[in-house]
Amino acid sequence: MCQAVASQCVITSSRGWSATVEVTPVAVVVNSPNCPWYYHYGIEFDYKVTFSGSPNNRGVGINLYMQCSGGTGGDPYVSLGYFNSDEEGTKTTQSTTRQYTAIGQAYNYGDNPDCTEITISDVGCQSVRLGYWGVGVSGNSLECSTMGMPLPIELSDFSAEPRSYGTLVKWTTHSELNNDFFLVERSYDAAEWQELAQVDGAGTSSVATEYSVIDQREQETVYYRLTQVDFDGGSKTFPPVVVSSGAVNASAAPYPNPVDRVLNVPGLTESEEMVLLNGAGLKIDKSQYERKGNEIFLGNLADGIYLLQLNGETGADSHKILVKH
Repeated sequence: MCQAVASQCVITSSRGWSATVEVTPVAVVVNSPNCPWYYHYGIEFDYKVTFSGSPNNRGVGINLYMQCSGGTGGDPYVSLGYFNSDEEGTKTTQSTTRQYTAIGQAYNYGDNPDCTEITISDVGCQSVRLGYWGVGVSGNSLECSTMGMPLPIELSDFSAEPRSYGTLVKWTTHSELNNDFFLVERSYDAAEWQELAQVDGAGTSSVATEYSVIDQREQETVYYRLTQVDFDGGSKTFPPVVVSSGAVNASAAPYPNPVDRVLNVPGLTESEEMVLLNGAGLKIDKSQYERKGNEIFLGNLADGIYLLQLNGETGADSHKILVKH
């Protein structure tokens, strides 16, 4: 069987929340093994409904129409249900009004003619239409993205790491398509979420791009989640990560601080990874500074506050550095 890719729709409410609906066709379900000239068929599919944004006044009802090019007749239909929380499962369209010409030896009569099984690839279900209504959304219809479209972003990692100044939340994309911005949210119970930051995306890109934000909070257990938002308003929320308070490697403080040109970092070795971030949490290109032993030459950097991130065998640590020429 040809494996289909999830089709995705986003329903947005005026109450501050949105629901992302993902639908993946799984198999063709015929109403009878007897196929004198054609099959009447429905579609078995996996679905996933995911809410984001405000946790209040959520609720949306959905009717689903599977739009298939194979055969003739109406679109296979099912009432998907009414949702006010995340849910996923498998259903089959109730309507089998669409018909597909039988493959193989088919008869106009007989009890069990020999017909070849049809697949998702045969019937060509290329998109999904949703009829919906709910809290803060007027009754409407929405056609989901075409099956097999490239994902808006390819996320390679998403993590949160404790630092001496708070938490460094970072992620990397391998590619981006029409990506407007990222929304970073924070929660103390993985249920109630609050916005931490919005970070502009790269639009459309085929190269690896690194992002990060800093949460200057006291050390405690906190959840972080990332949502990617398209230019057309579509969005995708990724599973959250959690960071807990714990021991942070406390290396000797770099000096002098403020620094004009040369920063000394006691104990810094060539094997220790070093990253320099600006005040917005963006990585500084290595061409803008020079590292020799435990000295870092910062003469080419503009005045401002920077974060020096050190990662070694004994742990990780970061220091705020004020560059002032």
